[in-house]
Amino acid sequence: MPSCENRRVIKPLDSQAVRRANAIQPECRTYSERKAWMAAYIAAGGAWECADPHHLDVGEVKINCQDKGPNDGTTVKHNSINIAFDPAKSTHDIKCSKIVHVQFNRRIADGKVIKPSESAPNLAFKDALTTKNGWTVDCMQSETTPDYQQGGGHGYGDVGKKNGGTANATLFDAPSSPTIAKNGGFYDAKTNPKGVKKYEIEFSAFAYCMAGADCGKWYEGVRWCYTKTYKDAANGDLGSSKVTKNCVTGPSKEQLDAFNLFNTDRGFTPCAK
Repeated sequence: MPSCENRRVIKPLDSQAVRRANAIQPECRTYSERKAWMAAYIAAGGAWECADPHHLDVGEVKINCQDKGPNDGTTVKHNSINIAFDPAKSTHDIKCSKIVHVQFNRRIADGKVIKPSESAPNLAFKDALTTKNGWTVDCMQSETTPDYQQGGGHGYGDVGKKNGGTANATLFDAPSSPTIAKNGGFYDAKTNPKGVKKYEIEFSAFAYCMAGADCGKWYEGVRWCYTKTYKDAANGDLGSSKVTKNCVTGPSKEQLDAFNLFNTDRGFTPCAK
């Protein structure tokens, strides 16, 4: 096996190698579990390549970003998530007076990436802010800056800092998706046999400095996923959220493209004097 610290699978996945890897390593929540799964996948003949550690995408692993770190305080309950970034535990020597989160997301219906407008008509404004792979900044139509907290104090989370004192940056989210526009809504054997059976939203929320010596710098992030099935919809369930990786080094190239799309559209210049 060639020497390479940062490995990722080459898509499409080898289904036989996936089955073998899943049999050997069924859990992939921690770094060591993901590393073991990747080793089993490669041993079974799955194709892989080295990944650029500065432009990681979903499924890639950066070796020096530890599972126990600045996002350890993150909690999930049902469909909701509370992300807590502790700057004192970051691998960075942080000097920032305004630490926020920039959250990216993309929507998936039955395994295929869809536009925001295909999820809900009121999200059509996000289509122009979305990359070809579906990533967009998680924002409201009226917002002109990319920070999720929007100053804090309104239930979305609080701004953090590490500049003559330390405070966590927090983010709260609770997706529910009562319905979905794609294919007329969720599947129903009688009323909507062509409907969506599984709807997912992939999220990546990164701590980001908006003021201070580090302005414009990205810190560690959290990957998480919201899932709602047609069975959840039929039972009146809100769906469920889970953390898929609690320490991600930084945004992928596609996510940075989404960041730039948002900033250009809204006329926002990071760290402008």
